[in-house]
Amino acid sequence: MKHGRKLTVRLKEFLQDRDIKANQYLQVKNMPNELHFVHKISGRIRIFIKREDGNWYESNGNCKKS
Repeated sequence: MKHGRKLTVRLKEFLQDRDIKANQYLQVKNMPNELHFVHKISGRIRIFIKREDGNWYESNGNCKKS
């Protein structure tokens, strides 16, 4: 399992806005155009990518278990 970091308030709000339980995730990567989160129990990775219009969407094709 990848070692994640504790979420900031901004990242918790980001996940909660998308109806994701923020207390179950850790931050793995925080890049300007990508956010990577890992589930604390299952190890599943969720990747969010920023489009050119500024909106974020979840990349389902790259989600995998680490």
